[in-house]
Amino acid sequence: MASVDSVSDNDALGPFETPEGLKKLATFLLKESPVRHGVQMEKRVLYFKGEKVIKFLLENRNPQRPPVKTEADAIRLCRVLMREGFFHRSERVPGEKGILRICRTPGFDQTGYYTWIYQGNQTKSHLMTAALIVGF
Repeated sequence: MASVDSVSDNDALGPFETPEGLKKLATFLLKESPVRHGVQMEKRVLYFKGEKVIKFLLENRNPQRPPVKTEADAIRLCRVLMREGFFHRSERVPGEKGILRICRTPGFDQTGYYTWIYQGNQTKSHLMTAALIVGF
């Protein structure tokens, strides 16, 4: 495993250097990567483990996937997404299945759990809600 300290966020991120590129990456990961459902601060959330998303970025064969060739590149992308507020670090409450709390430890670590803040494009959800309201 690559050391988190050996990865610089200042290295080129290719098409993901722009806010639009980061949103596309976050949307791709949110829809395609393995996530779990949990509860954090009495709210339903989606969360994932760092090593699972790293493995997904390296092994996924989807043509839309980001061009990630090394573990260091995957860690770099995750650190940038975290810094930009797409997800935050959480920790599981011992003895409670699916219950999370916000972790005060900064930085991306492969062994940590992370909760999605970004929800992606909500247009379809809003249209369906409007149709439901109009229908009744």
